[in-house]
Amino acid sequence: MPYSKTRAIEPDTGKQPGDGLGALNLYYRLPVVLLCTGIFWQSCYASLGPVPLFPHGDKVAHLMVYGLLAFVAARWLSREKRNLSPGAITLLAAVFAIGYGITDEIHQGFV
Repeated sequence: MPYSKTRAIEPDTGKQPGDGLGALNLYYRLPVVLLCTGIFWQSCYASLGPVPLFPHGDKVAHLMVYGLLAFVAARWLSREKRNLSPGAITLLAAVFAIGYGITDEIHQGFV
């Protein structure tokens, strides 16, 4: 029999290029970390500044910031946990943002 050059077939681990702790995943993790840090830093101060432009403007600002946090968390989770369904990712991201908001309110109680 003639000698044939065949490559050994590597087992499929399910990992994609860029999985792990590389720079690509930092691209998805960093916005979550920066936004959480910014929220924490801002909540160290008693007031953001002047009176809101309209009634309940502070509530709208909270909704926007924590909605953005849920979005970037969902973006990160969809990259890190590819085996989760979109509904599960949405739920986990919302629970994360709500949980972070609750802990931030507790933090503000001490400031």
